Amino acid sequence: MRTTEELIADFKAAGFNKLRASILSSIWEQAPDEVRRSWATVRREDWLAELLSHPAQWVECALVLHNAGPAVDAIWERTEPTQQYPMSMRTANDLLTTAKRITRKRSCSLSTAVKEVLVEYDSRPTVYAIADGCYARKRKPSRLKAEPPAEHVEASWQGIRQAFAAIVQQRLADLDEGPRDQLLRGFERDLNTLLEEFGRRIHSQKRTVRQHNEVASMVRFSHVRQACDTLMIDPPKRGKPVDMKWARKQKRMLTRQYHPDVSPSESSRVLFEAVIAAYEVCEQYNDQLEGAKPKLVVHEGGNSNAV
Repeated sequence: MRTTEELIADFKAAGFNKLRASILSSIWEQAPDEVRRSWATVRREDWLAELLSHPAQWVECALVLHNAGPAVDAIWERTEPTQQYPMSMRTANDLLTTAKRITRKRSCSLSTAVKEVLVEYDSRPTVYAIADGCYARKRKPSRLKAEPPAEHVEASWQGIRQAFAAIVQQRLADLDEGPRDQLLRGFERDLNTLLEEFGRRIHSQKRTVRQHNEVASMVRFSHVRQACDTLMIDPPKRGKPVDMKWARKQKRMLTRQYHPDVSPSESSRVLFEAVIAAYEVCEQYNDQLEGAKPKLVVHEGGNSNAV
């Protein structure tokens, strides 16, 4: 077995990030017992970063990717310096987080989600340089995403009205003043009606999208029961919140039991991620119930009603 000093030298000499992350894990396994026992108060990332004189964020992201196993090899390849546009470890960690979210949402394998995330990442048109010789891709911003100030919108509509009026007046130049003014007022009325109808359509479309997003983000009670089974707690009655104090206690106990540093097997890693995901489901379910409660509004005179 190589000593800690030899592993540190291997880390500094390694040319590939995946190999560095593997060496990081080996160094942590040889950490003193008092350091490993105090992982709840002293983060292993900070301890390793100080030992290796390496950025703590890089160490944290590398260990997260290492714990994900072979399913993220395609992401590791993008971080290597041999790539045309090597990816930063922070970007790689963000892509892994997105892939895990897809895995929980669609119940697919992590490797499948990683492939989907990388396809979307490669489709981003803009590449820009960041620190340490790394690059990142970003989506092309929509020109319609940022809403212009209200005064600019009003000025734009006024400009459109004036342009239409100039065209109509030119075409009505041969008419007398009375009929011409009558047609111009009718045109202005029709134009206002068209703009109001267009505004109603936009509002209706936004409401439809908002309702769709609310339904898609709802947590089903069957998911809550599965989450409670994972946390080894009793599920609540339908419509009642989860006991988060007990769920938090179970999450703390189970994550310590299945933490990759304590039990490095693949099954323990899967259980570790399942416990964290189950706790998030319980939190989201309680927030959902809290948002559905009617609010009591008190009016003048002491009368009250729920809204």
